[in-house]
Amino acid sequence: MNILDNRFDYTYAINHRLEIPNQFIQINSKKKIRIELLVTNGFVKIYTFKGRIYHIKQNIDNHTLPDWKFHFNVKPEEIPKAFNIVIDTLLKHIIKTAENEDILEDIFISMKAYNINLCKEMQEGREVTLYIYTFDKRLNEEPVEIDIDDENGNLNKIKYVFRKDEEKKIEFYYDLLIDIENQFKKIKLKKRIENSAADGDLWLGEYASLRNEAYCKGKNGGYIYPPNNRGWNSLKQKMPFNWIEIFKIRYALVYKYEPKKFYLVFLIIIVFIISIVYFIFNMFYKYYNH
Repeated sequence: MNILDNRFDYTYAINHRLEIPNQFIQINSKKKIRIELLVTNGFVKIYTFKGRIYHIKQNIDNHTLPDWKFHFNVKPEEIPKAFNIVIDTLLKHIIKTAENEDILEDIFISMKAYNINLCKEMQEGREVTLYIYTFDKRLNEEPVEIDIDDENGNLNKIKYVFRKDEEKKIEFYYDLLIDIENQFKKIKLKKRIENSAADGDLWLGEYASLRNEAYCKGKNGGYIYPPNNRGWNSLKQKMPFNWIEIFKIRYALVYKYEPKKFYLVFLIIIVFIISIVYFIFNMFYKYYNH
């Protein structure tokens, strides 16, 4: 926690829920961002303003905007450690990559974890959630302009605009998930579900899974939270990663393949499949032309 100096510590937040100050983090030589730590509705949450507005926009659109997220599968008693590792690692990776990024008013950060002091019932395998920013043109249909106080208490009017180029590249998430899971494994964090992911999620690693929780149509015609039996992408919205990238993440997290090794294995498999197809085609060709 050396970057954060415990400023976003899970246990501190629960014990001082009414006394948590806003924090400002220097993410590159030009930009500081404001981050809020909240304890509300049975969760401990971390947002930037852009993250909060993103969720407000989802509410306005009946929660049908893309709602992609990583879930981390840990036992309830491990939530404080997992929460601290995820936010600390996320900020380290943001700072590492932010110097060359075109950052305007803010960046997207949003994550949450169950409040273990309040929540006796939790969705298994979804104890900690890290949201994935996914651009949708509906986000800018009614731009939001609000006054926000800076580090010195001065109000600044900021107009929030969402952009496609703010989506993080696969390399960012690849490095982030490897780092998080390696830290989980190093301290032997206990999993709530062994050898699986949350019901309705797409598994990625030993702890991480992927799900889009954009609302789907219910039996009565209204929009509802997607039941687990609707799967990990009930609205069939565009995925933040393609299938090759998902398998790349899986191989790195579970089988510990480096990127170059993954592509080598992938190439070998493709060559093998082509060879089998060629062999079968050649057999049929000889048979019918005998």
